[in-house]
Amino acid sequence: MINLEDIGNDIPLFSELTEAELKLVSEAAERLEVKAGEAVFEEGDHGGSLLVLIAGKVRVSTRIVGDVERTLLTLQRGGVFGELSVITGDARSAGAVAVDDTVLLSLERETFNQLAAKNPELGRR
Repeated sequence: MINLEDIGNDIPLFSELTEAELKLVSEAAERLEVKAGEAVFEEGDHGGSLLVLIAGKVRVSTRIVGDVERTLLTLQRGGVFGELSVITGDARSAGAVAVDDTVLLSLERETFNQLAAKNPELGRR
């Protein structure tokens, strides 16, 4: 479980949620801590979770040729990534590495689908 304070209304994904909906999300989500330089996930890994950056910084990149990588974006607090794998269940199309010590909210695909089924308005938002 993640603290409600961590997912305040300054994070765009959660800004429209009611306090009750925030509580549901906080109870369903996991808190992940990743040290600077560690991979959050690698390109090609099995996908299945939506990640929201609570603190720190994450670089998302893809391999172009061999060991050559191209940075696609760098995310800070409020950044959302991995959402495509929640929808499709496909493998990760890019890799993500913590630039700084990072705290993430992780919501697994199955958990997200259960929340959305029980709370359609929450799932829509």
